[in-house]
Amino acid sequence: MQKNIKVCEYLKEKEKSGESEIKTQFEVSDQLYSEGTIKEFDNVAIWLGANVMMEFPIDEAVVFLEKRIVISDEKIKGLQTDIDFTRKQINIVEVNRSRVYNAGVKVKKARENTGNKK
Repeated sequence: MQKNIKVCEYLKEKEKSGESEIKTQFEVSDQLYSEGTIKEFDNVAIWLGANVMMEFPIDEAVVFLEKRIVISDEKIKGLQTDIDFTRKQINIVEVNRSRVYNAGVKVKKARENTGNKK
């Protein structure tokens, strides 16, 4: 999303400088690029996902992308918190499992010792 903001800023600069067109390469699919010419700098299309693409004026696109960055950062922080919690729970389970195993070993030894004394 940061790259998209930079592209929007680049297009604004080119529009202000008075250039009529820009030759560029764009990604058609993974590892497949095509050359193209941008002649209008007013709007950009943003891929939203789920086969949805929307066209925005450049200024609105920048605001939209910045909001999406903030939302994504919040989600990442939430997921990181969940990951940390899960790691702690894994450690707790491993410690408890070891304690149960050790308790089983003690019980088994105690039974063997009581069986040997008879």
